[in-house]
Amino acid sequence: MKDRITIMLCANATGTHKLKILVTGKSKNPRCFKHVTTLPVIYKNQKSRWMDRELFEESFTECFVSEVQEEQRRTGRNGKVVLLIDNAPSHKLSPECIAAYPDFVVDFFSRNVTAIMQPMDQGVIEKLKRMYKKNVLSKLLGDSEESVTQLLKSFTFKDCCYMVSDAWDTVTAENIRRAWKPLNIGTSNAQVLEPTENAMNVSETLRILHCIPGCGGCDEDDTAAWLNND
Repeated sequence: MKDRITIMLCANATGTHKLKILVTGKSKNPRCFKHVTTLPVIYKNQKSRWMDRELFEESFTECFVSEVQEEQRRTGRNGKVVLLIDNAPSHKLSPECIAAYPDFVVDFFSRNVTAIMQPMDQGVIEKLKRMYKKNVLSKLLGDSEESVTQLLKSFTFKDCCYMVSDAWDTVTAENIRRAWKPLNIGTSNAQVLEPTENAMNVSETLRILHCIPGCGGCDEDDTAAWLNND
């Protein structure tokens, strides 16, 4: 399988507002989306499936600004909004876009500090990936009448979108608050994934694996290695 997608996660520092996941794929109208009226994610297409300036500006205005404004109306809050994001060339806005939204500011982390400061990299993305993998295994288990190979061949981009959205739902406000520890913004010293939660993820995943034909020989070390591997 060589299909790839890019996803972008975004939430406020308190974890009370998680925006819909932005998913970037190659096709403008994927065949599996036929007859689908709504998706649990926001889908955009780009030839390389990567983020570029045009796509970032489009997603900033149509997704980020609109969702935050709706949240402000819902909660009765207003004021300046800062979007903290990685310092990448594709994350630049045009002067026209900046002028159009004076209450929205895009600020960047310093170069080469993503791994140690970017909140989403402090366990949030890790938890989402783990829960996504668990969702894939659950699908294999639920459709056990077919072989694993047949199921993987029938796995669609639509399935991926729903599973990654379900995984995002499992990320809690507390998980996100903990992820701000490196920036010292009023958070505790705990990790996003506590040891008990981490062990539970491994044991639950191993239990599912043992129910799938051909995976009975897996142990906890195998499972932990697979969960930690991109």
